Amino acid sequence: MFAKQVQLIENLFLEQYPDGFEDELWLAGEKSYKPEQMITNINQQLSKEELELTLESGDYQEAIDNTLHLVRQSKVISVFEKLAFQNFVEHQEIHEQFLNALYNFMYDYNEENFDNFIMTLLSYRHERNSKPTKWTVVSFFKAYQDPQNYIFVKPTTMKGIAKILDWDIQYKSMPNYQTYQHILAMIRAFQAESSLCRNADMRETQGVIYTALRGLALNQD
Repeated sequence: MFAKQVQLIENLFLEQYPDGFEDELWLAGEKSYKPEQMITNINQQLSKEELELTLESGDYQEAIDNTLHLVRQSKVISVFEKLAFQNFVEHQEIHEQFLNALYNFMYDYNEENFDNFIMTLLSYRHERNSKPTKWTVVSFFKAYQDPQNYIFVKPTTMKGIAKILDWDIQYKSMPNYQTYQHILAMIRAFQAESSLCRNADMRETQGVIYTALRGLALNQD
């Protein structure tokens, strides 16, 4: 059953892009979307070394500005989510805590640091439009810092593929470590079964999944 559904997803993708990741239309989308540039920017501006120097110096503003700029430049985070993140980082008293939490989340990924990152983002949850605790915002940093191993989570996409693959991701609207681990396990299982995505990174794999879901929606219409 699982293998059959993986094949369905691959076929739906290939209906749109017959030459797979070498298809001219796919490559044109990559050129317009510029994901590699975002990956480079995050790994330069929010590198382990840069964040360590920032935290040691106590001068946080440049790193905060870089982080906000990256979020603003993202094409996968909504306008409202960007605004919530902007409002959040306008609180200067949270800068040190946020950068420490971000550093640990990005470079010492584990359940404790995931949870701490979420709790930091919830610091102003009682203020209107200052709660950037969305799956898109949280997963953005790891997904573009290490796209080989971590995936960007758009809830509708992940819930859609989980339904097709009959995979329980234990989804909750509040970002949490357990759900994210279940999503990673699902995507890795999909990659292992897929001849198309076996050597693809998480971002490319998500492109295949998104295209398939869009194709299913169009076929149902």
